[in-house]
Amino acid sequence: MTDSQLRQALLGKLAITPQALYQRAGRIKRDHGPMSTEDAIYWIAVDEGFDLSRFLEMAIVDRIRGLRQAAHQTTPPARPTARVRPGVPKAIVIGETKLSDPILPRQMLDDARRMAEKAYPLVYVFENSVRETIRLVMTRAHGDHWWSAKVPANIQSSAEGRMQAEEQNAWHGRRGSHPIYYTDIDHLSRIVATNWTDFEAILPGQAWFTQRIAEIRLSRNIIEHNNPLRARDVTRLEMYLRDWQDQIASRRSLIV
Repeated sequence: MTDSQLRQALLGKLAITPQALYQRAGRIKRDHGPMSTEDAIYWIAVDEGFDLSRFLEMAIVDRIRGLRQAAHQTTPPARPTARVRPGVPKAIVIGETKLSDPILPRQMLDDARRMAEKAYPLVYVFENSVRETIRLVMTRAHGDHWWSAKVPANIQSSAEGRMQAEEQNAWHGRRGSHPIYYTDIDHLSRIVATNWTDFEAILPGQAWFTQRIAEIRLSRNIIEHNNPLRARDVTRLEMYLRDWQDQIASRRSLIV
């Protein structure tokens, strides 16, 4: 089996599941010739900058070096085609989108895939689940006109300004049909705090809710400005989303 410390360090750096690591090892075996899955994982570790001698016996390290040297010597040069530009790294695939860039290092492309496949969906689902919960709870308690009657005036004004801006750019897609979809994530905390009596039977407490919003906002801001999150920040997002979903699932009869 693969050395456990090396494998855990590699999984931590890449922020992927063991299954994803084995899938990547399979691609190494396909692209670079016959080798064991164990050796393919060691190959990946070298690609990611790990010093194998810190984890493995020298006989194994020498074997991996030999595999890599042999693959380099036997790999024929790529035939240029009209669709491949010199200096453009091998593309990454995210869903149905294929991406490469002549300037960015490979690590930034890998970060793009990691953010798109894991971090962004967590923030998207959390934030929109909070919006929809607020909309449903407030409509149930105060009717269809709750927004104009129960939301602080400056939040209404901010949302209205964004809606008007979208009207001027009708060629572009819209955020949503309700003003709450034009709010910032911090606005959601204020709406709940202003109308806490409508939420106290649904949420454990104001501090519980506002803390999660505040910490998720930090991660959201990093993603929004096209920067990668650390693995532990992604794990925190997963935990907070599960907490939120467990809580509203237990109070679903009071929401819908």
